[in-house]
Amino acid sequence: MLRDGTEAFLEIVRQGHPETPIVVASPVIRPDAESTPNRLGATLAALRAAIEDTVQARREADDAHLELVPGQPLLSAEHLPDGIHPGDEGHAILAARIGPVVASSARS
Repeated sequence: MLRDGTEAFLEIVRQGHPETPIVVASPVIRPDAESTPNRLGATLAALRAAIEDTVQARREADDAHLELVPGQPLLSAEHLPDGIHPGDEGHAILAARIGPVVASSARS
């Protein structure tokens, strides 16, 4: 469902804005959800893969204004004080790693 939803969202945006830069960051690590199925049976790792595969397929199909930032390697568990949300250091890391991609895309 997430793969189809991501594809549909990107398609709708592209219909109205074919050259607008889009940066997609997939989910960051969440140790307790990586291999634990949610209510619909999907793990966070599977959801992340669905987003990343969808973005990669669109890039390979010639969407030059679409960028992917894989989320899993961005943070480690120590950056999630409550096990889910990034703390101050985690947010600083996200800004440092995603910000330049957004800035670069905006200049393109």
